[in-house]
Amino acid sequence: MQLSLVLITRNFTLSLFGLFHRFFRVNGDEGIERWVKFFNSIETYFRQLDGRDFLLLK
Repeated sequence: MQLSLVLITRNFTLSLFGLFHRFFRVNGDEGIERWVKFFNSIETYFRQLDGRDFLLLK
């Protein structure tokens, strides 16, 4: 569930990059690459969480 929300948010944001690329450009293309790396790191984090087993203590 969380991973799908991250993927939806990432795809939506990347679509906005295409429509409003000047808005997102901080330092030319480097600004866009920074956002893509950020979303990729979040996606990787949630993929790793999906593979782990959690112990719930009561």
